[in-house]
Amino acid sequence: MQFQYDINGDLMDKKMMIIVGGIIAIAIVAAFMLFSSGHDAGYSKIDIIGDGTVAENGTLNVKLENGQNIALKDKPITVTLKNSKGKVVFNKTVKTFVNGVANVKLTNVSAGEYDVNATFGGDNNYTGSSVSEKIKIVAMRSPHNHYDESKWRFVACFVNKL
Repeated sequence: MQFQYDINGDLMDKKMMIIVGGIIAIAIVAAFMLFSSGHDAGYSKIDIIGDGTVAENGTLNVKLENGQNIALKDKPITVTLKNSKGKVVFNKTVKTFVNGVANVKLTNVSAGEYDVNATFGGDNNYTGSSVSEKIKIVAMRSPHNHYDESKWRFVACFVNKL
């Protein structure tokens, strides 16, 4: 006859071993579910949309999503532009639409290259996140001047508020 002993050297019966093993298995599964499935939902990520070029007085688009790539609406995004000397030349906070996109009108920013930083400070449900990139603001040509049509593009963002 074979006997099983616990940590203290006391005899354990097979039913007790099955119960303890089951409890440990349930605890491991519950811990895994707790830390994996809900974790990404509270994480946020922010992205600057586009090719890094914006027209003077144009719009910079920023997208905010959670860790499961679901758009976050009505969240404040702060966009800051710094010139080559590190001086802040633009700073504005806007809210995201239902599609997670915030449209930032870059008013009074001259043509040139800038460091742009877009930041979501986080809230009770999502972590904060930020992104930094270099962008180029280009002067728009007057339609009355000679221009190359291949250099022009039309961008539209349609938002359906629910």
